[in-house]
Amino acid sequence: MEMNKERLEKMSRMRLQGMYHAFKTSLETLHGQSMTTDQFTSWLVTNEWDDRRNRTIERAVKGAVFRYKASVEDIDYSIERGLDKNQVQRLAELSFVAEHKDLFITGSTGTGKSYLATALGY
Repeated sequence: MEMNKERLEKMSRMRLQGMYHAFKTSLETLHGQSMTTDQFTSWLVTNEWDDRRNRTIERAVKGAVFRYKASVEDIDYSIERGLDKNQVQRLAELSFVAEHKDLFITGSTGTGKSYLATALGY
């Protein structure tokens, strides 16, 4: 048991937060005993990877300082604003970002341009 506390302390000092929480959970629930060593190691690494990825996304969203809490799923298409649901769904795939292309959203005042941009940003 003392060895596990040392491991947890080392993980914490190395800032391996995803691995730390996964290992701590496995100790509390005995989850790790049902896995092989390779599976357990893979599970720890995956948890660390996911944790780092999620923190990166959280920092990016915080740094973007979005004005609205918006999502593509919450866009209302019933209002006549000229929004094509299929086109918005294609834009939500963000392939234009990978292709290094710009996106210009145009329209009259109050039609939801900022909301749409924020939804795509999230």
